[in-house]
Amino acid sequence: MAMSGSRSGSHWSGRGRVALIAVLIALIGLAASAYAALARGSGPRRPAEPRDGQPARRSPGPLHTAALRKLLLTAALINAALSATEVALIAYARHHHALWASGPLLAGVSLGSILGSLVLGTQARTSSQDHDRPQNRLVRLLTGYACGLAVLTAAGLYPPLLVAAAPLAGLCLGPTLATLFGAAAAAAPPGRGTETQAWVNSIMNGGAAAGAAIAAFAAARPILALGLASGLAAVASLSAVHGPLRRGQSARTAARSGTRKTGPGRGGPSAEAGGPRRQEVRQ
Repeated sequence: MAMSGSRSGSHWSGRGRVALIAVLIALIGLAASAYAALARGSGPRRPAEPRDGQPARRSPGPLHTAALRKLLLTAALINAALSATEVALIAYARHHHALWASGPLLAGVSLGSILGSLVLGTQARTSSQDHDRPQNRLVRLLTGYACGLAVLTAAGLYPPLLVAAAPLAGLCLGPTLATLFGAAAAAAPPGRGTETQAWVNSIMNGGAAAGAAIAAFAAARPILALGLASGLAAVASLSAVHGPLRRGQSARTAARSGTRKTGPGRGGPSAEAGGPRRQEVRQ
């Protein structure tokens, strides 16, 4: 029996190594595909025809913006935390010989996410844009998400508490994702909205794969796996705090309004067009 147990353990350890190698190969393939797509997108293209006598300028890609690079890191960490939570809850239910409970627990997290999204939609109608900027809201929501996962981890010490802790853990998840996509759309370079959202979706899928792999190696100790998910959410909150979202949005706004400025001392076609008009009025 002892020999059989050792053989079984070595067999599973071998499977674990194979799974780890498969995950690494998948991540490398994803990175290579993304790099190839970026290389194709950055190649020479036919310049657009000028409009209104202005030289056409092609906006830089999303990865050239520091704000969006920080935002992509935050997106990957958010989905890593979510995927790790799902794996940890399934492992927790199996560890307590109640695999049937994994479905209701995941449904509880989804229910909390739906309720949080409805609350965010209600507040969005009454809140002022100046006092509730996307970057501030994202930091608050990520902090709440990390705290909810921490409560879920603590509730794992007494299984009945998970019934109430699961919806609480997902309460800030839906609003966080909505705010994230909104911030990405606001910080996207002009004409690059679709490409920006594609990068966000791709990096979130990569984060989900990494989070599932990390939680799987701690599945033998589900409480530890839940703690890892909470830690990933906390790191995501820190990355959002240090992310230069405000600078990215201000630069984008300045780029849009730069062609509308007129008057002496301001360059550009608009300023040149303003000079002759004033002379005609004086005559």
